Amino acid sequence: MKSPFLVVGTLFLLSITGGECSSSFVFFFQQNYNFGDIIAFPKVMGCKCMPLATYKHYAVYVGKEEFEGKKPDEDIFHLTGPVQSMKVADCVFGKLSTQGEHELDNYLDTIWTIDPVHIKQRIKELHKNCPAEKSKEFRIGSWKPFSHNCEHIANYVRYGNEVSLQRGQSGENNVKNPNISEEMLKEIKEKLCAKSCEEVCPLDAPNAG
Repeated sequence: MKSPFLVVGTLFLLSITGGECSSSFVFFFQQNYNFGDIIAFPKVMGCKCMPLATYKHYAVYVGKEEFEGKKPDEDIFHLTGPVQSMKVADCVFGKLSTQGEHELDNYLDTIWTIDPVHIKQRIKELHKNCPAEKSKEFRIGSWKPFSHNCEHIANYVRYGNEVSLQRGQSGENNVKNPNISEEMLKEIKEKLCAKSCEEVCPLDAPNAG
């Protein structure tokens, strides 16, 4: 199922600073969302501890697919909840139309393959049953901005792996990934950085003539 929306396209610009890559939003294009696509919502957090910090909220597009507990007008699945009470955060269905600016962000498609059947199974597994970090005790409704956030959940639903990078955001260096190894995380970052370089500077790619 596809649904057309005008969204902000992302072009990853290579910025070599200590071997890290950063990203910027540079153009607009028409994008169709398919079932299982990851949607990012650029946000700004204004609080005393992190004034005007930028981050991305993440959700998985489900469109008109039917699930138990999903209302007909709900078309996304995400980890969300009032910031004032983190314990009530949970994995629920919601409406894309209420989230503001949004963009397609399947940035790990170059690394992992997807299976719609598995995506459906993971949504059923997590719906109103969002676990805490798997490396710690199981607790319903757990949300932690850096180590167990909406991006971890969205990537788990699509790919089966909990990963959060917050690429190009002010919290990029603060996110943690307790449920994957350091070796896997390093490999992910290296592949994404190499892919960004190939897209922006094709003549610098390893196989360029």
